[in-house]
Amino acid sequence: MNEKAKKYLITDISLTFLALGIFHLIPGTELPLIRSDYGLTYQFGGFMLSAQSVGVLAGGLLAGIPAKLIGAKKTYLIFEMAAISGLVLTVLTGHPAVLIISMICLGMSKGSTTYFGNQITNNLSEDASLTNLVNAFFAAGACIAPFIGILCGASWRKAYLITIAFCCAGFLHGLRTEIGPDAYRAIGETDQNELAEDGGHAGSAWGFLKSGQFWLCAVIMFTYMSLEASIIGWMVTYLMDYGQTSRGFAQMLVTVLWGVLLIGRFISTAASRRYQPHQMLAVMSAGTAVFFTLMMFGHSVGILTAGVLGLGLSMAGMYASCVAGTGSLMTKYPLCMGIMIALPGIGPIIMPSVIGSIADLVGIHAGMMYLYSMLAVMLAATALYVRYAGRLKGE
Repeated sequence: MNEKAKKYLITDISLTFLALGIFHLIPGTELPLIRSDYGLTYQFGGFMLSAQSVGVLAGGLLAGIPAKLIGAKKTYLIFEMAAISGLVLTVLTGHPAVLIISMICLGMSKGSTTYFGNQITNNLSEDASLTNLVNAFFAAGACIAPFIGILCGASWRKAYLITIAFCCAGFLHGLRTEIGPDAYRAIGETDQNELAEDGGHAGSAWGFLKSGQFWLCAVIMFTYMSLEASIIGWMVTYLMDYGQTSRGFAQMLVTVLWGVLLIGRFISTAASRRYQPHQMLAVMSAGTAVFFTLMMFGHSVGILTAGVLGLGLSMAGMYASCVAGTGSLMTKYPLCMGIMIALPGIGPIIMPSVIGSIADLVGIHAGMMYLYSMLAVMLAATALYVRYAGRLKGE
C-alpha cells in the first residue's frame, strides 16, 4: 500500500469508529422511549442489551473467517451494512424477534469493526498511537450519541435516522478503501508462525490456563465489563424511572461518563508508567465501588454528577490494567488474548438481562442493586491478585 492509500484507510477507520460510538450508544440512551413506544418490559429491554453484547462477542471472534474467504475489504463493508440494517429494522417494527436480530446486527458490526480497526492500526504503526487515535474517535461518537437524543426530544426515530445517516456516510467513504496485506493478515498466518517457534506443540499454547495470574485478571475483567455494559445500557432508564433526574439530564450524564472515560484512559496510560497493574487495579476497584454507591443513592445533581465523574475515572483504565496484569502470558501464549476477550465477554451478555428481569419483578432500583454482587467479586478478586502479585515480587 502507498502512503496515500494508508492515509485514506486510517481516515476511513476513524470515521467508522466515530459512527460506531454513536450507534453502539444510541439504543441505550433511547431505550426508555423505545420501551414506551413498543410496549416492552424491563426484561425484554435487558434482552435487547444482552443481544447487542452477544453480537459484539460473535463479531469480534468470527470476523476473521469471512475475511479469509472473501477478503478483508468486503467483510469490513458487509459488517458496516449490518449496523445500518439493525438500525433500520428497529425503526420499522417493534416485533420482539426483529428487535433482537437488529441488536445482534449492531453488536456484530461493533465487534467486527473493533477487530479490523485494531488489527489494521497495529500493523500500520510501530506503537499504539494509531490504535489510541481511532479509539478516541469511538469515545467521541459515544459522547455525541446522547446529544442526538436530546436534540430529537421525544422522537427516538429521528435520533435513529440521524445515526443511520452517519453510518451510511461511513459506508460510502469505505467503498474506496484499500486494505492491503501490510494492513491486514488473514487469520491463522501469525498463529502458525508462533506455534512453529514454540516447537510445534499445540498443547503448549494453552499453558496460560494453569496460571492463577490469568484467572484472577480474567475474573476482574469479567466483573468490570459486566458493570460497564449494565451501567451504560441502563443508566438513562434507571435515572428516569427511579425519579432522580429528567431524561435530558440523564442523557447528559451519559455524555459526561464517556468524556471522563476518555480522559481517564489518558490519565491511566500516564500512571501505568509509574505504578504496577496490581496497584492500579486496587485503586480503581475501590473507586468503582465508592462512586457507584454515590450514583445509586445520590438524590442531588451534585452528588449524582460526582458519582458519574468518579465512576468514569475509576473504570477507565481497568481493561488495560487487566491485560497488563497477565504479565508475559500474552507474549508467551498467542491464544491468551483471545480467551481473555471471550471469557469476560460473557458478563455483558448476562448481566443486562438479569437486571431487566429483576426490574420487572421488584423495580429498576433493585435490578441495579444486583450489580453489588459483581462489585463484591471484583473487590475479592482484586485483593487476591494484589496478594498474588506481592508474593511474586517477593520471590
